[in-house]
Amino acid sequence: MLPIKASPRLLAGLLAVLGAALVLATAHLLRDRARLSAELSTARYQAQRLRAANEELARQVQALRAAPAEPETREPLQPASQPKASTAASNLEQARLLAKLQDELSSAGRFISELETRLGQLQEQLSQARAETKRLVASEQELREKLAGSERAAEALQAELRASNDRLAELEAASLALQAESRRNSEEASRVRNLLRQLEAINRRRETYSASLMRRYREVNEHLRILAPRPETAGEGRVLDATELSRLQTALAAAEEDLRQLATANAQALQLERKLAGR
Repeated sequence: MLPIKASPRLLAGLLAVLGAALVLATAHLLRDRARLSAELSTARYQAQRLRAANEELARQVQALRAAPAEPETREPLQPASQPKASTAASNLEQARLLAKLQDELSSAGRFISELETRLGQLQEQLSQARAETKRLVASEQELREKLAGSERAAEALQAELRASNDRLAELEAASLALQAESRRNSEEASRVRNLLRQLEAINRRRETYSASLMRRYREVNEHLRILAPRPETAGEGRVLDATELSRLQTALAAAEEDLRQLATANAQALQLERKLAGR
């Protein structure tokens, strides 16, 4: 089987993990954004209230500063040297109230400045959070596109792998068929070689029997020539030589045996030739 390339699957898994982490980071940033928006709204509301309170204090201070001093009430029956205790007490109370209002006004101004600074920081953090969210959303989209591309590449590789496996299975089947055919051819070749060796042995026997028959033929002719009557003794009776006759009979018997063996060898050779022709 062909090995599967691991890089597309690894990239797909990595992108999936990064996508999940990006989703969590986006959710966290959205929560931070909501929290910062709430803090910003609260700070704006508090700043608005403090500005209103500051303006009210400023009006009160301005009113106190613009208020005229109470006119002295002269009593005709009292002496001129009598101290005016009530007027002095009233002026002192107004002075204390004015100082208190001025302190509150200064504190309110500092608090408003701090709130404005905090408001600017919150706005900057909110802008950064929005920019980071936008960047993360773009990164998430890019990662999703890469993941989709990796999935398509993995599917293409899997399809190619399946096709390669099918082709490999076909090649393996063809290889097994060739091996079986090779074994059959080897067995057939071994059988043919065995038949050829047998045929060669039979042919050698046939040659031997043929040569022996030729010798027996010459011997029989020689014995017949010896036993045949001569022309000069044609008119005379001739007694056959028993020894020569026995030799002739022996030669004829041997020739018959060789002929029989040759016929047997020929039949065996014919059978082997038919086996070779039939395969």
